[in-house]
Amino acid sequence: MKKILVVCLLVASMSLLPLAPATAAQQSLRMGTASVGALFYVFGAAISEVVGNHAGMKIEVLPQGNIMTLPLMASHEVDLVMLANDELEYAYLGRGIFERQTKGKGYDVRLLMLGMRNAASQLVAGDSGIKNYQDLRGKRVVLDHGTQQALNIGSRASLIAGGLTEKDVVVIKASDIPEAVRLVTEKKADACFGGIGVPAFRELAAARGGILYLEAGDKHWPQVHEISKAYFPMTVKKGPLGIERDTVLVTRNFDLVARADLSEGEAYTIVKTVWEHDAELAPKHPQLKDWVKERFVGEQATAPYHPGAIKFYKEKGVWTDKMQAHQDALLKMKKK
Repeated sequence: MKKILVVCLLVASMSLLPLAPATAAQQSLRMGTASVGALFYVFGAAISEVVGNHAGMKIEVLPQGNIMTLPLMASHEVDLVMLANDELEYAYLGRGIFERQTKGKGYDVRLLMLGMRNAASQLVAGDSGIKNYQDLRGKRVVLDHGTQQALNIGSRASLIAGGLTEKDVVVIKASDIPEAVRLVTEKKADACFGGIGVPAFRELAAARGGILYLEAGDKHWPQVHEISKAYFPMTVKKGPLGIERDTVLVTRNFDLVARADLSEGEAYTIVKTVWEHDAELAPKHPQLKDWVKERFVGEQATAPYHPGAIKFYKEKGVWTDKMQAHQDALLKMKKK
């Protein structure tokens, strides 16, 4: 009887002790993405599902935009975020709109993986008579997108790749891509920026006799890289809407990013799971066919990799001396 009483007292006393930290498989993480229906939301939801199915790690997707998401990482209210590689550079270094948010210090974030390539350009209506970037000189071009930092950067980079600057055009403002498309549709703007496969561009094509993505030149990449090191030229084969022949477009990766103090184990588990099951992403969206393990590590990274990710990549033999040198250079760029 006394033994039973002692056991009961021990169990009762243990129930009053604080719970041990949850394991990676038990924890619920939060991922910030763009609004519901946007590509980043679709991609974030797909990765969340794959990690949940195979690692038992629940990742809640929060579609509230990066301007809202990034400040919440410091308080651990958000753990992961989907970012374009050019926007990641600006967020990490505290440039552009993120300079005001961080007083120039930037956000303490780390890259988990480089994802799919997103080829983009200024595009025009099929009935506009505009065939190349030089035809845009003096025309109305949507370059300002409010707090949409990736669009603000990309629209200017694409213009520079075509041999122009914003001084060569009339700058038009729009809050997002749907509004920019509406302005072009209504002939209140002559061109707007966007990537291949954006659904809103189909509406523009239907209303204005098709669309055309303008081709980037090959002479202005040093100037493009002054905007961001994230960009590189990529030839898109004829076929997609707006691509009438093989066309070189300004391209950057979409990335999965974590707060710097996410545990090494959690970062490792996420990277390992997506690496091993990347083929399951493609059925969830056509563009996710390009989110493959062969692209996860690359010198186009614009922020340092997370130690947990590096640990996994070293195990797979894809973390080279060049990557370590690039990592060290990125770490030194951070303002104190």
